Amino acid sequence: MGLGWFGRTFLLWLVWITFAGGAAAEVFINEVDYDNEGLDQFEWIELAGPTGTSLDSYDLQLINQDGDVYRFLRLSHADFVFGDDTGTGWGFFVLGKLPPELGDADWTPSGWPDNEVQNGPADTFELRFHWGTPVHVLDYEGVNPFTQETEMTPLEDTNLELDQTLYKTGRGITALDFEFANTPGHSTPGGLNVGQVLDFPATTTLNASRPTERVRSAPTPFREGTVITFENAVSGATTLAVFDITGRRVCQLLDSWMPAGPNEVRWTGVDDDGERLPSGIYFYELRSPDRLRARGQTQIVR
Repeated sequence: MGLGWFGRTFLLWLVWITFAGGAAAEVFINEVDYDNEGLDQFEWIELAGPTGTSLDSYDLQLINQDGDVYRFLRLSHADFVFGDDTGTGWGFFVLGKLPPELGDADWTPSGWPDNEVQNGPADTFELRFHWGTPVHVLDYEGVNPFTQETEMTPLEDTNLELDQTLYKTGRGITALDFEFANTPGHSTPGGLNVGQVLDFPATTTLNASRPTERVRSAPTPFREGTVITFENAVSGATTLAVFDITGRRVCQLLDSWMPAGPNEVRWTGVDDDGERLPSGIYFYELRSPDRLRARGQTQIVR
């Protein structure tokens, strides 16, 4: 299911660029098994993601109908990078506990009990980045009034066996391209679901040691300041934010309309309050009006 452990050092040198012409492919919740009535065991959650994508920037929260987070999972602890399980640039990640006949999950979190996942009404899986930006927020068995879901299904995984799940079916590259189904006799952790086609994602992963025209900074390392340059294909709303190595946003450099063509922003190594940040590696993320997203990294040396 995974490509193996690439290591933190390798991940620091990745820049993801999503090409225009369609929605950006993202990691999403693809299949869950949580409500085996009479058994309530072997519960698991499967994510689908573009090949080469690391889970180091992702968290998963399990939220009950009262809005309480009853399980928080820092997915970086899994040390996982999506492989190519489909032949079309997609891989799968399974966390939890699988029945013995289905093999082992990619990651079983510490203390994960047999009946970890709650079964409604209206509970939520929230996949998000470390810094809090939602990626895929799924309400199941109805609408959870305490969350801001990106998707809701009234369906539930109610069965007496271990072979019925909630799963995505259809064709596309994003969560909302698919619909949920819960047909009995379906359970495919680590593989495509029944009736599912994952197209080649409109995402590629480049090594940042190669130059990219999307976004870069110089000088780096720096003491007093660095200039981040980027180019917009079209004019429009543009954001540029800086994050520390834990994924916490430390500085919002830009959130405004920017013209098409080359642009630049100077960063002096301070946070949103104007305080000097310590020496270390920092990441910046550009979101441009043509729906492109690019990331890079720089270093402060005090």
